[in-house]
Amino acid sequence: MPSTGSAQTVLFERADAPATNTTPYVITAGQTFSGTLSAGDRDWVAISLAAGERIEVLLAGDTLTDPYLRVRGHNGAEIRANDDSSGSHSRLLFGSAEGGTFYLSVGSYADGGSGSYHLAVTPHVPRTYTWGQIADYLEDGYWEASGGSAGSTFDLDASNGTLTYDVSGLGATAQGRMGRQHVEWALEAWSSITGITFVRGAAATAQIRFDDNGSGAGNSTTYSDGHILQSRVNIGTSFLPSDNVARVDSYLMQ
Repeated sequence: MPSTGSAQTVLFERADAPATNTTPYVITAGQTFSGTLSAGDRDWVAISLAAGERIEVLLAGDTLTDPYLRVRGHNGAEIRANDDSSGSHSRLLFGSAEGGTFYLSVGSYADGGSGSYHLAVTPHVPRTYTWGQIADYLEDGYWEASGGSAGSTFDLDASNGTLTYDVSGLGATAQGRMGRQHVEWALEAWSSITGITFVRGAAATAQIRFDDNGSGAGNSTTYSDGHILQSRVNIGTSFLPSDNVARVDSYLMQ
């Protein structure tokens, strides 16, 4: 059973919890509800929140495989849902500006699972960080969490302040050309701020490679001895301006 962080009052499902807003089961922050699902079953547990109150909800399967968590409003309409954000368990943060009664709906993926589970609710306490902690994370923590070494960077000393890049992966379409224009603008801005010189290189060996092969936006990086060897940046076409007009102030430039 995954830890909920602190000892909590445990409530038990004595009779089957109905999947309606007439459920007799009520939970509050600091409590855990323990129940059982049969295949095709869903259990609803009511919770009342004060205006502005935020909670963290963990739905963990004991013998139930692949639990699926939903939050429903007072009329039963689905508001939020989560599956597998905490390993094979479901977890989400939820709050309401106005407050009111909501229903935590316990199920399984495709409603095909059966078994026991526990539903834990804890108050959400936002973490606070100093500017120094934020700076340390950006400099070292992010890279360590991503599988690199603390302070992983391109070896600019060895390359005399020059980085090579390739944009051929953005394609020859109108969208690809627009994507390449945005890359050029972004690198010009970085060059003016950092003094790094960006030079086009071959696709196979360029230190920064841009493409639009994936639907989202992100990057993958390879490291060696604390240095970045190559970084691939994917810019999905959905991030390009819908009117196909390149703009310095577009969302893509972020």
